Amino acid sequence: LLGEPDHRVHVGVVVHHADEDHGVVFVGMMDYHANVDAVVWFAEEVLPLLRARRSGIAFDVVGARPTSAVQRLGRLEGVRVTGRVEDVRPFLWDAAVAVVPLRIAQGTQNKVLEAMAASVPVVATPFAVRGTGQPEGPHVRVAGDAPTFARSIQELLDDPEGARRQVEHGLAMVRQHHSWERSAQRLARLLEEAAGSRRS
Repeated sequence: LLGEPDHRVHVGVVVHHADEDHGVVFVGMMDYHANVDAVVWFAEEVLPLLRARRSGIAFDVVGARPTSAVQRLGRLEGVRVTGRVEDVRPFLWDAAVAVVPLRIAQGTQNKVLEAMAASVPVVATPFAVRGTGQPEGPHVRVAGDAPTFARSIQELLDDPEGARRQVEHGLAMVRQHHSWERSAQRLARLLEEAAGSRRS
């Protein structure tokens, strides 16, 4: 995802056409119970708060195998359920904000890192970021309830420069802590430690 995807988005810079509605996006497998719970909560509790101030805002739920509960969200005003897509990156690149409203989570949530790598500002729950190794900081907005979640998104929409700075911090964090090179180094270190323990 790191790189220059097209003429609208550059590394460290988020550019949106003036005539596009700002949108938020969630990307994930949509038959996984934690993802289902997340998008249902967001669509029913957070999105109405956003649309009260920005009636044109849309929520894209992007991912394969949406359950019936997820498909029903497509009947709500402002919600679009895509089902399987060939490439999730255009949906990330076209979004103003990526949301990760997980209320059930274990381990590192790649969807957080992928959104940061795609130069999209992220708003996430504490559950979604605690496995990243950097759960707090200028690279992510963390919100634990619906009003705070909606307010965090609204602040990013109202402050393009602040959103740009968050994107830059997110890219730096991903490159520093979650690049393939850094992950390979950690794996090599673990293997060396395991081999040394076995010898001893």
